[in-house]
Amino acid sequence: MIRTVEHPHLPLQKEIRQALLSVEHIHLETCLFFDIETTGFSPRTAMIQQICLLHFSNPEEPELLHYFCNEVDDERPVLEAFFAQIHANTTLIHYNGNTFDLPFLKKRAQYHRLPLPASLNNGLDLYHTLRKLKPFLALPDFKLKTLEQQFGYQRLDSLSGKDVVSQYEAFMMEKLSKGTENQERLALLSAHNMEDVLATWQIASALTYRICPDDLNVTEHSQKKALQGKAKGAYPFPLTISQEFATISYDTTSVELQIPVFEGKLYHFYPDYENYYYLPEEDYAIHKSVGSFVDASHRKKATAKTCYTPAQGTFLPIPKKTFQDTPFTGTGKPMTFFQKENRSPLYYLPISSLNETDFFLYRTAIWNAVWDHI
Repeated sequence: MIRTVEHPHLPLQKEIRQALLSVEHIHLETCLFFDIETTGFSPRTAMIQQICLLHFSNPEEPELLHYFCNEVDDERPVLEAFFAQIHANTTLIHYNGNTFDLPFLKKRAQYHRLPLPASLNNGLDLYHTLRKLKPFLALPDFKLKTLEQQFGYQRLDSLSGKDVVSQYEAFMMEKLSKGTENQERLALLSAHNMEDVLATWQIASALTYRICPDDLNVTEHSQKKALQGKAKGAYPFPLTISQEFATISYDTTSVELQIPVFEGKLYHFYPDYENYYYLPEEDYAIHKSVGSFVDASHRKKATAKTCYTPAQGTFLPIPKKTFQDTPFTGTGKPMTFFQKENRSPLYYLPISSLNETDFFLYRTAIWNAVWDHI
């Protein structure tokens, strides 16, 4: 087994550290980025040829460890060395590792009768995290190399996955037949594995999009009939995510949140409509305890569609679940929501009902809802 150690300079370390903590609640010191290379797709007939990992036990000096099987019986010690780096609080970060790397590791460990680290499944697969962005990116596929280009990562090696398999076979055949190691092939193979890990680190910067900046203060823009807020930031590439209730637009140095304001008539619907009368002339519903005193010719039994109290004013949109999950304080009264029609999943809040604390909660809630609705 060949073990090499490097201390790479990592871009965006501050930003990715903050994003991991804010979005995924993961401390960088416990993270282990990794990638494996194998001799084939099936762990029944193939084996691991190399494993590379990036860890932050000392955040001031990140360490890139690389294990290479340069002997036919090196797979077991390579697995043991890798597993030794996985501690109880380790979070494994990988790209599509849930589909390939982890199942392969488990099968090969089973073959060698090696116990698995308890936290092997404690991880973050950036492939599944980033697939949310697929509708907003004009990419032909979601392969790691494709995303590297999107994120501006300049890979130094040019090997494909097939090349890595054939080059490793040639390396081992030459060693077995001549007893020498081709250092050029070894360097190419090792570089590819290391580049995969460093690229995975780079695309983790996508998590920075999820963070709502503290200094993003939304204010009303009368001409656009919207609330707008803009803040400085650092993002890998321009991106716009639009929902019915808000739009977030990023460029590489700033971000803008725009929320459409509704001006007009909306309705607060009561769910227990069987306990209400609808007054057509007044266009609102009243409880039967009061409505029983109204002349029968001026009232009707309320239905789900007519059991409401209307309101005229200026409103802000908010998805139903977001409203239910946000602890608005209101102006001392329970927060009342309005809708355009019954059963609509989009609620509206009167701007006048939001105090300063509520505006901060609303801004953050809407930001998160934009992402949650992707």
